[in-house]
Amino acid sequence: MTSTMCVALAIWFESASSNQPIDDQYSIALVVVGRAHDYGWKPCDVVFEPKQFSSLNHALDDLGNLKPEYLPHGKAWRETKNIAMAVLRGDMPDITNGARFYYADYIRAPGWSRDMTFTGKHGKHFYWRQTGHGA
Repeated sequence: MTSTMCVALAIWFESASSNQPIDDQYSIALVVVGRAHDYGWKPCDVVFEPKQFSSLNHALDDLGNLKPEYLPHGKAWRETKNIAMAVLRGDMPDITNGARFYYADYIRAPGWSRDMTFTGKHGKHFYWRQTGHGA
């Protein structure tokens, strides 16, 4: 699977498929690509790391492959892939201020967030970076 496809799937299942605003979709992509850069990983390794992108988990089979019935399509999917490509090319400024983590506003703050610096809210997500790591 290509980096574009992996980042686009993260955007889709975490934000785009629920009609979140464009800044939230870009922010999801920025977190994925930023983590990949920081860890020296490929974006797909970040996206498919166990227990990281919970909205995507239900769409995967036991081998980690996308179930056919969850394959996105249509205009919104094309736009999602364009966002992924723009972020992967470095065409988007970091509107997350260095965030590498986020969680949805409808869940209780995870314990890990106590040791992080809040960087902003986009759509339904709160964005965080490790304290001491500048944007």
